[in-house]
Amino acid sequence: MGIDIYGKTIQGKRSKQEDDLYYQAKDGNGLAVVCDGMGGLDEGDWASYIAVKLLKKHFNRIEDWDDIPKFLDDEMHHLDDVICKLVDDKNEQIVCGTTIVSAIVHQNKFYWSSVGDSRVYLYTNKNRKLTCLTRAHNYYLQLEEELKKNRITKEEFAELTASKTQSDSLISFLGIGNLELCDVSKSAYELLPGDVVILCSDGVFQTLSDDEIVAMLSQVNMPVRNIVNSMIEKIQLKDKKKQDNASLIMMRYGE
Repeated sequence: MGIDIYGKTIQGKRSKQEDDLYYQAKDGNGLAVVCDGMGGLDEGDWASYIAVKLLKKHFNRIEDWDDIPKFLDDEMHHLDDVICKLVDDKNEQIVCGTTIVSAIVHQNKFYWSSVGDSRVYLYTNKNRKLTCLTRAHNYYLQLEEELKKNRITKEEFAELTASKTQSDSLISFLGIGNLELCDVSKSAYELLPGDVVILCSDGVFQTLSDDEIVAMLSQVNMPVRNIVNSMIEKIQLKDKKKQDNASLIMMRYGE
């Protein structure tokens, strides 16, 4: 079975576009990558561009499809190392970083990886259910782990997470160097006809609710390109004052 795939990105109301994306589908194999360059560092757009470019290059060289999780894990660490070591024309380090989510479909098997806080969703056509497969690698996650290990109290947790800006601060991203926190699917998800994989940056999921996404995905007869365009248009129509760069790729299996 084939894959219907399409992606789109908008700058939103930011002064610079720091997201990047790539997608392809051929002969039953598909790749999707979304990167959200970090605006608080020097060259977020450069980091996201490098990550997308290299993952695309290495994906097209895959010969052994038996261990895609290892391929993805190796790639995340390699990309982190490359971005961490970027230098300018004066041989000075470029301090930059990016989040990344990627998805690979081989036949009916789906694998994903994530570093940072961008998201991968799986929409199962059979029960019309949308599931976020990734977790945000941020300060909130770190504090949750500290709470579970009784290193902080519930009161301390509540106080430390009161500030959303602080809670959302990333603790893992490509370019951090010696990457430790990286999530990769341990095994394949078996896709059924009509199932949809979505990759997006925070400019999408901080603007559209899960219910809004499901409502648009329920239009099963609509081409993926039209659904993606409708989602991006809905983001623009909301006209958020500080709308972030928004990037979205959708892959529907069984076309």
